[in-house]
Amino acid sequence: MKKLPIFFACALLASSVLVLANDPAQPGAAQGPQAPSFNVLDVNKDGSISESEALYHGLSEKKFTVWDTNGDDMLTEAEYKKGIAEKSDVDGSTEDY
Repeated sequence: MKKLPIFFACALLASSVLVLANDPAQPGAAQGPQAPSFNVLDVNKDGSISESEALYHGLSEKKFTVWDTNGDDMLTEAEYKKGIAEKSDVDGSTEDY
C-alpha cells in the first residue's frame, strides 16, 4: 500500500515539470515547432527549394509563391530565410512556419 502514495507523488512531480517546461514565461522554455532548416527542405541538394520540396515539407503553395520574390519557381536560401523571419501569414493557415 505504500507504493500508491509514492506513485501519486511522482506523477504530480512529473506533471509539474511538464507544465513548467512548456511555460513561455520561463526562460529557455520551448516555443513550439521550429521551421525546418533550408538544408532539410533542399532534398536534392541543388542549392534551392523547389515547389514540390516545399509542399512535401508542409509549406503552402500560396506562401511559397509569396516567398519566391524573383518568380523563378525556386526558393533561394535568402528568400526562404526572409520568409521565415517575416512569418508572413499570407493564407491564414495554421502551419508554424
